[in-house]
Amino acid sequence: MRFFLTIGACLLLFGCTPGPEQRWGEERWDTTTNYRLTAEIVSWDRPIYGEGDFLFAGDLLIFEGATDDALFSVYRSKHDSLLFLGSFLRQGRGPWEATDAEAFYFPNSQTLVAVAYNPLGHSIRIPLDSAARLFDLSSWTEERYGETNPIPAYELVPIDDTLCIAQTFDGHNSLFSLYDTRRETWEPLDIPYPDDRGSMPYGQRAEAYIGSVAKHPTRNRFAYSNANSKLVLLFDLEEGKAQQIERPFCQIPEYEPQGRDRVRFTANHDNGYQLSVTGRRIYCADPRIDRLDREASIARNGYGAGYVREIFVMDWNGRPLATYSLDRPVCFPTISPDDRYLYAFALNDKTLEGYLVRFELPN
Repeated sequence: MRFFLTIGACLLLFGCTPGPEQRWGEERWDTTTNYRLTAEIVSWDRPIYGEGDFLFAGDLLIFEGATDDALFSVYRSKHDSLLFLGSFLRQGRGPWEATDAEAFYFPNSQTLVAVAYNPLGHSIRIPLDSAARLFDLSSWTEERYGETNPIPAYELVPIDDTLCIAQTFDGHNSLFSLYDTRRETWEPLDIPYPDDRGSMPYGQRAEAYIGSVAKHPTRNRFAYSNANSKLVLLFDLEEGKAQQIERPFCQIPEYEPQGRDRVRFTANHDNGYQLSVTGRRIYCADPRIDRLDREASIARNGYGAGYVREIFVMDWNGRPLATYSLDRPVCFPTISPDDRYLYAFALNDKTLEGYLVRFELPN
């Protein structure tokens, strides 16, 4: 997740009243099956540069993380191994370059979109009917936006050729806005902040509600997870209008202003869930890190911040399906598009080197 600027059923759709033992929605998974999963090591013919985000694009795995002066490396998945194909998108500020970027894959059109986070922003679209396209600049198309001012937003999630969902710092009572990259226009979506801090400046509320947004692979349905509390909501976007459809986890961040565009959290709530989605399911990995007691929660867990061992699984309507308990802590958990495997990085306790694992998922 990135900044474009350097500025600093539970509540469900119908409301909830948290009690002293409230688990913010996790209790709805108590009646589902808890599957205990065992990892197998995934071999590769060339080691990954380092742990980081990655995604599936058909049978390709595309890893973020600079290597050979490029921002992404790509491997083909074959049985239980990864075969290195090459690296793409050079680091820099010239044509077909970026200083930082995030990748998104659209299976309907077989297109990879790299959203570049240079100060003014641009995107590069790469057709993926063949893996060779990743290394053929003549097949790429580029769109630059924000030509006059830095974009007042946190992370852009592309929807189509011109529209993106973003979390903005633009002074509106809205969790998300719709950005038209071609016209450079912003439209707040009708999903207000879920607290009643009406007197709180919206810049600070935006800071408290920073999180991640994941798009359904083929539909305009989205899942949002707040980074600072256990708050997850699902919403639809149709013809430029947004509608919240569910709030499966409902912990609201508690905070107060601290200087310009900054907040201080006042409650000992957990960091948010890490999202991975497929066409059928949403996977919420729980890091179990208390914001105000970070070191104690790391000692309690027995592994570092950012790693997880428990995952809550739901469908795209927010209905609980299962929980997964992993046999080791992992980071950057990512689900294969067919829901067959969970891939992730694990850490060798002795060498402190990362390695890739996968867990076979139950049907």
